Amino acid sequence: MTIGEFLKEERKKAGFSLRGLAIKIGISHSAVADIERGTTQKRETIEKIMEGLSFTQEKKEEALELLIFDELPDHIKKLILKSKNNTTPSNINSKLDLEEVSVINLPVYGQASAGSGKINLGNILRYERLTLFPDQNIPENAFGVEVSGDSMYPTLLDGDLAIIDPQCQDINLNGEICVLTYEGEEYIKRVKFTDRFVTLISDNPDRETYKDIIVLKDEFSDFKCHGILIQSWRRHRSKKI
Repeated sequence: MTIGEFLKEERKKAGFSLRGLAIKIGISHSAVADIERGTTQKRETIEKIMEGLSFTQEKKEEALELLIFDELPDHIKKLILKSKNNTTPSNINSKLDLEEVSVINLPVYGQASAGSGKINLGNILRYERLTLFPDQNIPENAFGVEVSGDSMYPTLLDGDLAIIDPQCQDINLNGEICVLTYEGEEYIKRVKFTDRFVTLISDNPDRETYKDIIVLKDEFSDFKCHGILIQSWRRHRSKKI
């Protein structure tokens, strides 16, 4: 059961119509409908719905467990659902210590033009709320890049959230995917080093469309790495907060 399905069920149990609940809590009925359908998962709206339905603390905790589960990347959900005793969202608390779960707001930058691999580090598009477990290590100053286009296919797909660690100075970058600046343009590319040059590579096998960019040794002053890809989260666009 999703958080939206749970709230819809509780609304009906409490005898509220969609419009009736919306009027009570002072938001539009379409906003309530979006939560119930799973189109959005805005915590502020969810909290208003729980307040309007007079949730007990136990009910709030149950809703929180479902919300945390809904926010997980698909591959983490699959691992949980395959775990011992067939864990489901309704008993996820028996498998996870929710006190160890943390939520961060990751600044997200976006693509400047679809498909080129160029990005715009000048403006933050939004802050993405990520639910992290103890074994998920994301540096405090990490940032996200919203992937648009298919220059890095199949590693990064259109709509993926690429999480970047800016502390890359002491890391061997050869073969890694990085966010970097070259000749005043920002890119997300895989980098390959030789003694004489650096190659910026798109993972897309269409080499005719996505040609390598060669940075010669005497141009290294125009080349700067802003961070290295450490994770990518594949999410449906309709699930963005």
